[in-house]
Amino acid sequence: MFSLRQVFSLCICNDTAAEVSEEVRFKSGQGDFSTVNVSPQCAVHKEQLDELFRSKPYLKSKEHELAFFIDELCKAIENGNTDEAQNCLDILQMKLDLEEKNISAAFKKFDHSGDGVLAKNEVKFMLDYLGFPDTQEDVDKLMNKVDTSRDGTIQFDEFLRYVGKVGGTGKLFEIRRQQIQERGGFKGSMTDPDNLRVALQECGINPEAQAHWRLTASESELDSAAQLRPCQQAAIRHIRNLAQENHERALPELQKRVQKLGYTDTELFMALSWVRELAPLLVHINLDKVGQFFMQDTHYRNQFETKTSGGLLKTSAREKWERGLFGTAYDGARPAERPKYGVQNIWNDPRGVVGARQYGDSYIVLKDIRLRCTLSPQDSANLPARRLAVLDYYAHVLLEYSDKELKETIRVAEKGDEKVGDSEKVVEKWGMYKEAQLHGEIDLRKHVDRLVANERHRKQADWVESICKKNGWTLTWMDEMRTHLEDRQSGVELDAKQWPQGFVHRIDQSKVKMGRDMKYNEGVHYIPAYPRLIALSLVCGFVSSEVLFQSVQGDFSAVEVSPQCTAHKDEQLDELFRSRPYLLSKEHELAFFIDELRKSIASGNADEAQNNLDILQMKLDLEEKHIAAAFNKFDHSRDGVLAKNEVTFMLDYLGFPDTQEDVDKLMSIVDTSRDGTIQFDEFLRYVGKVGGTGKLFEIRRQQIQERGGFKGSMTDPDNLRVAMQECGINPEAQAHWRLTASESELDSAAQLRPCQQAAIRHIRNLAQENHERALPELQRRVQTLGYTDTELWMVLSWIRELAPLIVHINLDKAGQFFLKDTHYRNQFETKTSGGLLKTSAREKWERGLFGTAYDDAKPAERPKYGVQNIWNDPRGVVGARQYGDSYIVLKDFRLRCTLSPQDSANLPARKLAVLDYYAHVLLEYSDKELKEAIRVAEKGDEKVGDSEKVVEKWGMYKEAQLHGEIDLRKHVDRLVANERHRKQADWVKKLCKKNGWTLTWMDDMRAQLEDRQSGVELDVKQWQLRCIHLARYP
Repeated sequence: MFSLRQVFSLCICNDTAAEVSEEVRFKSGQGDFSTVNVSPQCAVHKEQLDELFRSKPYLKSKEHELAFFIDELCKAIENGNTDEAQNCLDILQMKLDLEEKNISAAFKKFDHSGDGVLAKNEVKFMLDYLGFPDTQEDVDKLMNKVDTSRDGTIQFDEFLRYVGKVGGTGKLFEIRRQQIQERGGFKGSMTDPDNLRVALQECGINPEAQAHWRLTASESELDSAAQLRPCQQAAIRHIRNLAQENHERALPELQKRVQKLGYTDTELFMALSWVRELAPLLVHINLDKVGQFFMQDTHYRNQFETKTSGGLLKTSAREKWERGLFGTAYDGARPAERPKYGVQNIWNDPRGVVGARQYGDSYIVLKDIRLRCTLSPQDSANLPARRLAVLDYYAHVLLEYSDKELKETIRVAEKGDEKVGDSEKVVEKWGMYKEAQLHGEIDLRKHVDRLVANERHRKQADWVESICKKNGWTLTWMDEMRTHLEDRQSGVELDAKQWPQGFVHRIDQSKVKMGRDMKYNEGVHYIPAYPRLIALSLVCGFVSSEVLFQSVQGDFSAVEVSPQCTAHKDEQLDELFRSRPYLLSKEHELAFFIDELRKSIASGNADEAQNNLDILQMKLDLEEKHIAAAFNKFDHSRDGVLAKNEVTFMLDYLGFPDTQEDVDKLMSIVDTSRDGTIQFDEFLRYVGKVGGTGKLFEIRRQQIQERGGFKGSMTDPDNLRVAMQECGINPEAQAHWRLTASESELDSAAQLRPCQQAAIRHIRNLAQENHERALPELQRRVQTLGYTDTELWMVLSWIRELAPLIVHINLDKAGQFFLKDTHYRNQFETKTSGGLLKTSAREKWERGLFGTAYDDAKPAERPKYGVQNIWNDPRGVVGARQYGDSYIVLKDFRLRCTLSPQDSANLPARKLAVLDYYAHVLLEYSDKELKEAIRVAEKGDEKVGDSEKVVEKWGMYKEAQLHGEIDLRKHVDRLVANERHRKQADWVKKLCKKNGWTLTWMDDMRAQLEDRQSGVELDVKQWQLRCIHLARYP
């Protein structure tokens, strides 16, 4: 059977719907697919279908939302149409994979604690949220059916089976979606799925967040966000990046506050769900003033367009405030592109938001705007960006609510009943309404659901009705709006009689045995340590070797305690040591911080002890995020464990001995569960015992360091993280890069201009999908050529971290400029080229590669071009020597280059890669190229290669598109000069001295690379000592 991984990314771009529409649902009578007639030509396809039914028996039910696709497959099998059967099977597998992604997103939606299981209180919230009866008896009844392991929780594999049995996520969320649908209807998507996904990522809505929204949002809601202009995308992306961190930081404190007020976590999460999915977004209007415009215009407009305002009419002040909120996003924006402003009716008041009625006593209710609004706890004038939220990251704003406001919000949202609220009783002062900044157009026909008109306009009823008719709005008079909301108060809920027969009985229909356990949050491991510091910890970097604890060997077992600091010692530090005994060792890279804490505890300085404890907890949380990133780096199969072949790769990659005996020795020590794999908790302990990720990656970093050194960061950590996200480098990818890249490498990416960030972000979004799609086929091809997965992973690691990025140069021509200039420049600046000198053609090619990113760019902002020396040839890349027979070796460029399998002229964007998503480009290598790349990278030995023997035709060098400046002093490591220039040695040395380069003659370069050929590896005796230490240490 085809694995789901094979169609992992295909399924994303073929169809965005999580459920089958009612029109195409299987229409025949009740029953199942137990009996399928088989034509001999399709026997293989029947076997694959049988395997699906064995692993997921609930798919046999014709009530499941994938039944239509199974029925189409059955018909093709019966007819003996092999092509149609294969096509149907592929579509079914894509749909099934998307459904399981949706199930994973649903599980995470309910797993508030992030511990990978649903506890009873989380199950209670789930039932309440979904509109199912949620008494303790109902919770117990469901737990009894679903919790097959009898551990008092619902694990992910149990949840997966449960959702399968109820008919899929579409049926699970049916009632909740019905509840949301009442606010404007669900419409299908008008946007190509691939473009939709990329456009949402441009707004900072990552694939995981997209999966969450797809569970409940209409396709038109997603479409609406996809239509935003680049400046609007940048504004939302900026706030989303900040809001996610602030939400995670605030959530534990908000939970404590809610509990003090006498409420439960379930009530808090219902309030957050109400805010995210249901609380109306509206704009208060003075109908006397704006009614005439609504009759004439097509859009609701901002003060930059109308030159009017219900508040302060001073566009210069508004520009200043918006810059404080959204950075430079709107700097060059047209008036129509700038935000509009409204409020969120958090308290479900039929009058709207009383605190905002100075803007008008009627209001319009918006739709399809939830993914393109940002929100603040009050009027946003002069607010900083960190106080803004988006609907799915809102805890930090809710934390700013007064007790009155918070209690009223919880009351309104309680049990999903949508009670009618009173915004007047919570008003404490002007401007404390919950403002919404609305990005993108507000088309009066498309984005307004209804007009709620104040009763005083009844005398103009005909005129008001004509406004509504012209724009296609529902008209509701304000006194009737109260009745309308009161009718909704019981919410939409499954009838108690339907509950046991409609949902629980399905759990008994079959005893499901999974083919393999599905892992929660597959491929990503969440460490639930110190959640209140989770976001703060991101600003901290590695512990530098200069500050590591320097005292004699020993541990922290004996810590003197002053009476003032007993709590810090007995309750907090001791708990740390109990849960992570390896922290007792003074060899661990966090030892310096533990020693500082120990000193403050001994001296009795309680404030200093608390400060040091907070710092230690932040450092520890960051370290465990790095461990999770390292685990994901080695877990190529994404099954949540490291198998023996993955451990072999890990040892090889890290520069440790990697014979079968070495692998077995490590497994015998680390695999404490004796299941033949290393699970994440075992890996966590192992890294702790070796002294942390810094020590684990010490040799690999030494290997990389030889190519240009490691420098500290010059960029504020918070700005660095946000700037990298602007390049499409998400927090998980940042964690991966931090394991091996220098801070100056990260800094270099953070300095990019917006157009350069947009170009890299565009390619990263495409490359990740294409990499994942190509990887299974690449694995098969490598195996066909007689190589192992380990050798493939070593090639990808060599390309990502070590293979040099170079620019071939004609020293006779370029040398004079290198003596005078400060930067390497492109043909738009120099008006010269080693290839085709035609800027109009280059502009066309770059638009095909990078979309509109460089449309308005200055010449200096456009890309430069080089090659990657994949085959580690001392001559550089022979196929690119027409550009020059010498070359410069770049540094601090790995995060700001994109790559192609050949000269990029006229290539489409989908053929480009970035260094960490490269499988689809490697798949395009010829067999000669692929074999030579594997030979060079094998066992991390960095063998000297030969780029000449793989050249088959011109232009097939591996081009690198270089984004951002190439400062000759900062971004060039060395000049490798052809021997023919030895007669000008003084001039060449002068050139290198001026720019601070190392000079290497080409014949010397061969000797230098040959000296490196054994790689950097841990001595066998040192390895044995480490194993002994691991085995003895607790």
